[in-house]
Amino acid sequence: PQLDRALAASRANPLPAAPSALPAEPAHSAQLFGRLLDAAVDGAPAPTAAGPDDDLAASRAAADPAAASVVELLAAYRSGTTTPSEVLAALAPHWTSDDVWSDAVLRLVQGAEEAAAESTRRWADDDARPLEGIPFAVKDIIDVAGTIVTSGSLQTGDRVAPKDATVVARLRSAGAIPVFTAATTEFACGGPHNARYGAVRNPWDPERWTGGSSTGSGSALAARIVPLTLGSDTGGSIRVPSALCGTTGIKPTYGL
Repeated sequence: PQLDRALAASRANPLPAAPSALPAEPAHSAQLFGRLLDAAVDGAPAPTAAGPDDDLAASRAAADPAAASVVELLAAYRSGTTTPSEVLAALAPHWTSDDVWSDAVLRLVQGAEEAAAESTRRWADDDARPLEGIPFAVKDIIDVAGTIVTSGSLQTGDRVAPKDATVVARLRSAGAIPVFTAATTEFACGGPHNARYGAVRNPWDPERWTGGSSTGSGSALAARIVPLTLGSDTGGSIRVPSALCGTTGIKPTYGL
């Protein structure tokens, strides 16, 4: 009850993100995104068939799945130039490699091949979901059902997650496929020297690290061994690895 009262008081008088900024509680973000979406929909052209840009993206993704973005992979699946099963087969050897990015990969998630086969069938049947067949990695503080999730700590032992965290469940329901858990600093805080797994080297320069605490997520994206990863950010844990690894990272708003 004490926490509920404090939260209610905080949300009744939200602080801005910066002295010159607008209030930044989730409700304000929802209002802003609503206005932006309305404006985009009002001014958007009618949907068209796949054009030259889609064809180029599809051919690029088929030629080199590891270099493809999420958008390019979806274009390739849509055009039939590659399939989720083929992309998984192309990326999977990187997840068991001894190269510099191996620091990022903790454990493979079981069932990825079966999920990719299901996604391939859905694309063939014109029944694809929004992220159908997109492989993604999950920071080792976020539960993936049936997978050992340790929060990067010796204290957690080999704890097996009983079910998916909400964010993983929602991505699965959109057709995305969790493929491995990605390294983090212990309990998503602290410096580079993880007592259980060691430091995660930066793929651009093995003498440097990736920044914390979403260390493996930043490294995996920079190394292009997976096109999408989940992290978390309390005090920079997505933004810092993104900056140090040259990737795009989004810090979600609280409550959203």
